Amino acid sequence: MKSENTVKKYIGYLQETYLIFEVRRFDRKLKRAGKSPRKVYCIDNGIIMRNIPNFNKNNGALLENLVAVQLERTGREFYYYRHESHAEVDFVLPVDRELIQVCYELSDQILDREIRGLEKASGEIDANRFLILTMEQEREISWNGLKIEVKPVWRWLIEDIH
Repeated sequence: MKSENTVKKYIGYLQETYLIFEVRRFDRKLKRAGKSPRKVYCIDNGIIMRNIPNFNKNNGALLENLVAVQLERTGREFYYYRHESHAEVDFVLPVDRELIQVCYELSDQILDREIRGLEKASGEIDANRFLILTMEQEREISWNGLKIEVKPVWRWLIEDIH
């Protein structure tokens, strides 16, 4: 039990110094949302690269971290979503009514997983914008009534600034 408290203390210290931040799980039931595990993001990808030697092979996670930092920096309310079937959406922006998935490269195998998450979440969240951010790809996908934008993260960042 001491080690769990120690970890919580250190996480608190890292948050107080703005090195990391937590993202809560989206759930309409506040009690359940409060008990759900949180995702942790680092405020700087350079810190990740310097301290986790083999992490540079996980470009998708670094891209997701970049998007989380931008959302946090702009002060928007955002969460992650996980359905009981384990389908997941990286970012839920309830005020903007937007769902965002992040993947480095959108291959056919990954496309099914990313869209499945958007479909499941759209059943619970009144979203009107569905977005998949990638490193370079750009297109539009129509899937079971969902219009999904696929765009490079750099374009989203530029649009997000304005």
